Amino acid sequence: PAGPSEIVEVDETADVKSTTDKPQRQNRRKKKKQSITGRRVQTFGKKKHAIAVALCGDGHGMIRVNGKPLDLIEPKPLRLKVYEPFLLVGKDKYQDLDIHIRVKGGGHVAQIYAVRQAVAKALLAFHAKYIDEASKTE
Repeated sequence: PAGPSEIVEVDETADVKSTTDKPQRQNRRKKKKQSITGRRVQTFGKKKHAIAVALCGDGHGMIRVNGKPLDLIEPKPLRLKVYEPFLLVGKDKYQDLDIHIRVKGGGHVAQIYAVRQAVAKALLAFHAKYIDEASKTE
């Protein structure tokens, strides 16, 4: 009787070891850390229940919404609405900036308008705070 119980214990520990030895998160894709260091401003935009938070700082002109490039925003017909702040200020104002936007809540259209407002506020705030100090005090 002692022999079979030892075999069962060995089998139980073997089962436990096999489940604990496997890394459970190995298949998940690693996220790149999207951090902006140095000079930065954080702004927000709201439309109905959609809230967008934009983090704008020094970089290389990378603009991402929820980790995706700005070119992949859906719905496609409203993509131009997100481009409007950039078209108004000109490429020279934002080519050296990274902007990371997180948006949640609301519907697709409300999220587009919230992102647009957050981006516009971020561009103005960054320019006023770091580039043109005189415009902030006027």
